[in-house]
Amino acid sequence: MLSLALATTLLFFSLLIPGMLLNKSLTSNTARAFCLAPASSIAILCFLAIMYAQTGIKASYKTLTAGLILLALVAFLISLPFKLFKKTPREPIKKKELLGLFLFIAIVAFLAAHVFLVVLDGPDCYFQAWDNQSHLRRIRSFIETKNYSSFNSQSYLDSNLAPAASSPSFYPSAWHLLAAMMVSALNIPVTEAANAVNCLCVGLILPLTFFLILKELGITDPKKLAICAVICIGVPIFPWDLISYGPLYPNLLGFCLLPGEMALLLHLTDVNKEDRAANIIKNAILLLIGITALTFAHTNTVFSLGLMLAPCIVSALGQILNKKMPRAPKVCCYSIPFIAIAAIWIAVNRMPFLKGVVNCSWPAITSLGEAVGSALFLGTTTHPIQVLIPILTFIGICISIKSNRSNLVFTYFILLVFYVIDAGTNLPIKPYLTGFWYNDYHRISAMLGLTSILLASVAASTITSRIEQCMLAQKYSKAIKGATFASITIVIALLVFYPSVPFRKDKDIQTAFGYQTTEMQYQFDKNLIYYDVFSPLEEAFCTTTVKQLNPGNALIINNPDDGSLFAYSVYGINVYYRFWYPPSKHLETEESKLIRLHLDEVDHNEEVQQAVKKLGAKYVIQLDHGDASQEYRIVYNNDNQNKWQGIDRIDESTPGFTLIASYDDMRLYSIDLME
Repeated sequence: MLSLALATTLLFFSLLIPGMLLNKSLTSNTARAFCLAPASSIAILCFLAIMYAQTGIKASYKTLTAGLILLALVAFLISLPFKLFKKTPREPIKKKELLGLFLFIAIVAFLAAHVFLVVLDGPDCYFQAWDNQSHLRRIRSFIETKNYSSFNSQSYLDSNLAPAASSPSFYPSAWHLLAAMMVSALNIPVTEAANAVNCLCVGLILPLTFFLILKELGITDPKKLAICAVICIGVPIFPWDLISYGPLYPNLLGFCLLPGEMALLLHLTDVNKEDRAANIIKNAILLLIGITALTFAHTNTVFSLGLMLAPCIVSALGQILNKKMPRAPKVCCYSIPFIAIAAIWIAVNRMPFLKGVVNCSWPAITSLGEAVGSALFLGTTTHPIQVLIPILTFIGICISIKSNRSNLVFTYFILLVFYVIDAGTNLPIKPYLTGFWYNDYHRISAMLGLTSILLASVAASTITSRIEQCMLAQKYSKAIKGATFASITIVIALLVFYPSVPFRKDKDIQTAFGYQTTEMQYQFDKNLIYYDVFSPLEEAFCTTTVKQLNPGNALIINNPDDGSLFAYSVYGINVYYRFWYPPSKHLETEESKLIRLHLDEVDHNEEVQQAVKKLGAKYVIQLDHGDASQEYRIVYNNDNQNKWQGIDRIDESTPGFTLIASYDDMRLYSIDLME
């Protein structure tokens, strides 16, 4: 795991140092500059990748970091004269706050590392599921094309040889860019780079951004932060479900960046704080950079930012309108921004280019009542309920209402309603509420989990203050106080992370985190064939036999449903079909259609012969020769045999093909026409 730790550390400092330098040109607040550094670096890196693609500069770790450092230095040097002449007061981190920051990061990083060490079966293991075929393929494509742009949808070095026509289109690719940078820098496997980025997100970016929003909520004491650190990383539906379901890696990066931008927007919308106009403008620019990072991580996180802080925005604008129009009823002052936000929301939701996203069909998975219960106790989707953190959440709601800081409470109940409608109903209103997140209850529950964490942290902070006051009244020594709060932190960590609770003889109750870690262990277990479409035997066949017999990496025709699509993304083997699904009818090339349906006729069909010659295909691979239904595995994609019949019908007796390698149900044929 040392190589994984090295990749994670290198990537962290590659983002942290230039990002902090850039942020220091916009803010005198050291904590803000430090905690928002990864977001600023990611935004600039994504812009550089697009510019490099337009100007013909080859993207790599060296060229991208060089450009990032140069831009950060220029911004910092330009800002120096303004700071010197205007004598802007610095806001350094106080020693106690600095201790809290590093303690918070250390605890979150330790617990995150513990989980990853438990579930990862080696640094290069990977989950062979739905979205991962796309994520890993995109990293491989970035490496091969030297184009890391979010507009690079190319999966073939020569686009003329692709099975379907494609045109440049936008897909948020910050996560893929970071992984590609690590492959470029350290020459590690694509799958290891993916794990490194996920470790970075959960173990390092998340504590930075969470610290900033907790600071905005007034939680800076190290004792409180230690307890909050356990809470922040101890809710399976956020962030861990984004790793185990989908997997939703781009959303993972976006949601890990999100708390920092929430903190900055909270600061900007706090009308009770007096701030200079110049500082407001600089913070607004910093927020714009952060929103750019969210856009490139996953665009729906921008909508998450707007939704989760909509109550704060309405409250701030309502207060401003109330001051400007003191005679107007308060209801009107607050209704105006609410109606404006709702109108913008609906208008954007109905835009034609978002039609495919907002109308994505996700049917209900549970009843209305069960959806409410699971949401209240953080047992959304398939997760078992939690007890401790939900109780703290309820306490946090009461404290927030009592202290007249109920904006987060409104957010919590909005997300509760969104999840219940999404997971528990098939109402036609779903696309209007949850459409920006594909109507996916996993992403909605992640936002609910994030909000619950913040409310639970408010409760933990208040309870800690009360305990501290009692200990102060009893005149306990500092050593006893420290030991007490350390013990409380450890007990909470055990209650949250312990995998099961003894119930009776030979029977345990699996905890929420026990379920989460078990599920992730299954997914990352290299030898658990049930979860694989590309088994270790098949991987070995591709990386040894196929590579030896095809040293020039000539094009190989394949049926991607047998797992061979991962041969390209994971090992760079030049297979023809790199997507699970056949190309759409209106985009598929004639050559691809002929190959899919009639390749077995190559010996006598001239059209097929011309198609093979045009592509330059020399081999055919079958990883599930025969009856694939006999394999006891999860089916991530229905294998519709008639879509690949021209490939599947080939066997040792098919004219025009020569069997050159076989093992178990795996076959490699050469195409006689191309010899």
